Amino acid sequence: MKPVALMERAITNSSKPGDIVLDPFGGSGTTLMAAEHSKRRCRMIELDPKYIDTIIKRWQSYTKRQAVHAKTSQTFDELCACHIEM
Repeated sequence: MKPVALMERAITNSSKPGDIVLDPFGGSGTTLMAAEHSKRRCRMIELDPKYIDTIIKRWQSYTKRQAVHAKTSQTFDELCACHIEM
């Protein structure tokens, strides 16, 4: 995991609040946390479902908010419960 402060410094040096930051390799979500903290929006790409779950859980813990699916309005926990039942 990269330090959030390191990523935040790069983000604040190359963008302004409200800008969109792209991270094509989401990994553990450090860029997302840094963008959130520096008032930027973040778009991430991550192909590995395990990392996606990690990123979402980390974001929820960091922001104290629930991740919600844009199309279905289901929370992350609701989506996880559906997958377990299948």
